[in-house]
Amino acid sequence: MKIPTLKHNAQINNIVFSPDEKTVATTSSDSTAKLWNLQKGEIVTLKHDGVVNHAVFSPDGKTIATTTSSDKTVKLWNLQCQLIATLKHDDGVSKVIFKPDGKSVLTTSYDNAKLWNLKGQEIATFKNKHLEKAVFSLMVRRLLLLQVIVLQILADL
Repeated sequence: MKIPTLKHNAQINNIVFSPDEKTVATTSSDSTAKLWNLQKGEIVTLKHDGVVNHAVFSPDGKTIATTTSSDKTVKLWNLQCQLIATLKHDDGVSKVIFKPDGKSVLTTSYDNAKLWNLKGQEIATFKNKHLEKAVFSLMVRRLLLLQVIVLQILADL
């Protein structure tokens, strides 16, 4: 089997596999994310208004989130590459992760973290200057916001 060459017009910043490992998402400094079928090549190009830093698939593989720091957004797309929602922050977005059940998404920026449903409605905001990382705990459904180490426990979602 010949694997296609994953090409962008600028540096590739991130590469992630879908949960079924049949699709790869790449992000690039050319303001795009691309979805690739590993046997057929490029499927589609998803556009942002700045460098695309990060991409992540939902646990069921039906949604993909892409981030860019410069336009302060996370975009949620379905597998037909239709834009579902644009999640906005007041500062550059650094990370995005899906809750393990796939029903919500956490985004982090340089000033806070936000929890959203998949329709783009904000559920909660967690303020923390210079927030750098966020992780969902699979076992106790805790949201860990790490700067020095800050722990906030969420109610059972």
